[in-house]
Amino acid sequence: MSNVWFTSDWHLGHRNVLNFADNFRSKVLEVSTIQEHDEFIWYQVLNTVVKRDILYVLGDNGCPDQTYELMKACQAMQIRYLPGNHDRDTGIARLAELPRVTIWPPATYKNHWITHCPMHPRELWSRKCIHGHVHSDSVPDENYINVSVEAVGKPILVNFNDIKTGAYTTHE
Repeated sequence: MSNVWFTSDWHLGHRNVLNFADNFRSKVLEVSTIQEHDEFIWYQVLNTVVKRDILYVLGDNGCPDQTYELMKACQAMQIRYLPGNHDRDTGIARLAELPRVTIWPPATYKNHWITHCPMHPRELWSRKCIHGHVHSDSVPDENYINVSVEAVGKPILVNFNDIKTGAYTTHE
């Protein structure tokens, strides 16, 4: 049986990301350089998601070259990529060239909205919103599920079954 995974806001190659949210990534991911950070993300993705799985990547993944190389290494799995506010058109177009990467607009999956940014509450229409963008500033509402690296911590990926059952949540 295949799994569906969610993740967001890798910020590969972005040195300043180690300082976000009171040095969260340095402390929790136990990395001290951007190279260690990027290797940790690579390791988590390549050793968690397998051939028949689907990986939703909800944007802001950093350096286009590094993101491309990671996605290329993941070719055994299906990747649905929703661009974020820090993603550039040239990097997105390059990712779209990979055979198992599909560029998605905001969409739905099993009665959940899938977006980069949290949706306005009036637009939810009785669905929950799986999103990134806000890093550690999760929306304090059960209808919002933040899958940013800072919200998830280790291992940076969230299985949809954990979202569906309520085992993973980010509201207080």
